[in-house]
Formats: sequence, structure tokens, C-alpha cells
Amino acid sequence: MGDERLDSLLTCTLETFILDQLKSNELVEKWSNNKTGRRM
Repeated sequence: MGDERLDSLLTCTLETFILDQLKSNELVEKWSNNKTGRRM
């Protein structure tokens, strides 16, 4: 009982987690690009 709800909850949590990771990776890339750009 309630396995479907648990599955969908886990899937939503995983998707949100992955999206957050992608966003923070993009921020890190932009930040490092800015740093190297300033050095030149």
C-alpha cells in the first residue's frame, strides 16, 4: 500500500536534486569562466 505514492515522491525528489546539481554546476562554470577571464 502506498508504494506508488512513494515511488512518485522519490522520482520527484531525484529530479529536483539533479536539476539543483545542474544549476549549481552551471553557476560554478560561469564563476570559473569569469575568474579566468579577469586574469587575462
